[in-house]
Amino acid sequence: MYGYGFQFSQILTLGRYGVQVFFVISGLVITMTVLRSRDAVDFGVRRIARIYRALIVAGLQTLALCQFAPPDLKRGPLDYLASLTLHPRAFGRIFIDGAYGTLPVELKFYAFVATLIAVAYAMYRFIKLPGKKAVMWAYRSLAHRQSVAPDPVGSRVADGAL
Repeated sequence: MYGYGFQFSQILTLGRYGVQVFFVISGLVITMTVLRSRDAVDFGVRRIARIYRALIVAGLQTLALCQFAPPDLKRGPLDYLASLTLHPRAFGRIFIDGAYGTLPVELKFYAFVATLIAVAYAMYRFIKLPGKKAVMWAYRSLAHRQSVAPDPVGSRVADGAL
């Protein structure tokens, strides 16, 4: 069979780190957005604006390209419009591109971060917890309630080590 005897350059094996590098960069960008945001609402607006600008442009490009695709891959304007809602199945449609199916999960994560910002700000402002402790307390309590993230520092916050 073709391909089994062919060897690619060893440099291509570095691709196995692509997902990890992507998440590190994504984490840095989200952190920079948090630091530049005035509050949780500003953070949410910035993140949603980033998603929708790209979704509108890439979706239109996909819609245009799909007009030349085989019948099973064709998508129409209604698929595009339904994709903009991030819930196309509610309209009996599918995402104009399957990769967009991850966007609702991304928005849920942004909602989690915005809630974390709001709770940490409240802890810092009204209960007078120091900034770092307020953020860690908010993270621990939200992650525990929603079961979406592990505790990154164990019991060090509870022990007062942070």
